[in-house]
Amino acid sequence: MAVKRIRSLTDLDQPEAVRFANKLVGEVLKPLTRRIPPELLGERHRARLVGQALGERLLASVGYLVEEARAHVLEALNFGYPSHTFPLRHDELRSLGLKAELATGETAEALAGLYRLATREEDLVKLVHPATASQLHGTAATGDVAA
Repeated sequence: MAVKRIRSLTDLDQPEAVRFANKLVGEVLKPLTRRIPPELLGERHRARLVGQALGERLLASVGYLVEEARAHVLEALNFGYPSHTFPLRHDELRSLGLKAELATGETAEALAGLYRLATREEDLVKLVHPATASQLHGTAATGDVAA
């Protein structure tokens, strides 16, 4: 966009306009970028790469999505939402091309319980902590089972 604007205001050719735009944007952003710790940039970049890789692995198992559709879904989820702290609505999932059904009854209750656990950091471990023998055999005392 900057290149197009520069070209409309000057007689620079495309390569010259690109060089000018790069220099202009670099100078404008320099005071801001100097304030950002490089470690933070590295952490955020790594987190984005991990999210991308996990998303690719998960979506690879969705047989009805072709590669182009999976790329679209990943792009939307990685860059189209400001936060991962809220669930996506049924209509949003469908608009991304994913098959989504509204949960009812026991399924809805189970999902609500999982959501409560997933939104409290101190409870996240309950989602991955191995079950005890009594939990597996249904003899767990009240309070032993994550809900």
